[in-house]
This record gives sequence, structure tokens and C-alpha cells, in this order.
Amino acid sequence: MECDHKVVGYISLAYDKSKVFCDGDACIIAGSEDKMKTYIQERGSSKYTGESIIKKTRFAELWRGLSMGAVYQFDIESFSRFQDILKANNLENKIKEIVLNRSEVKQETFFNISLE
Repeated sequence: MECDHKVVGYISLAYDKSKVFCDGDACIIAGSEDKMKTYIQERGSSKYTGESIIKKTRFAELWRGLSMGAVYQFDIESFSRFQDILKANNLENKIKEIVLNRSEVKQETFFNISLE
């Protein structure tokens, strides 16, 4: 797809790439590198603070993960990008569930997404 290379947001990986920064079962997708750093600090994840790689994640990577059963937690900025790509490619009907999630810290809004 033409949209495969579009950047949706940022993920955080441990340096050895064995772990992805998650909240429960959902991997967190941030709208910017700075936002990801903030989420890591706010959630008190010492195993990621200062020991992680924050990298861009593209639509194809996320779609592949969703296809394999992954659940992602998008902040508002990354969700907006993801949703725009879904709409532009008529993929909205493939989404099984979108759950609005409020973070206890600073009342941030997140959207958990999984495929049908």
C-alpha cells in the first residue's frame, strides 16, 4: 500500500530490543519523541528510562502487528494519523475495537485498538 511508509508515531524499545514499552497488554504509540519520553517518565518505568531506543513507527509495522494479534495504545496525535490512513484506504471496517482510555497520570486520553 502507498500508506505503508507513513509515520504514525513513536515506540520505545529496550536497548536489546527484547521489550516494547507497554501499558498492560497494549504497546504505547506516542505522537512525538518528546511525548514518548514523557509517558515513560510519568508511568515510572525505570526499566525504560535512560535505557531505551525511541524510534519512528510506520503504518505497515503497526498493521502487521495488529494482524498478528497485537494491541496498541495510541495517544491522540498518533491516533489521528492512524485514523486518517485507515479512512483514506477504506480499512476502518477491519478494526474490531477502539477503546477510549484515560490515563491516571495527567488525564491523557489514549485509544486502544485491535483488529477483528
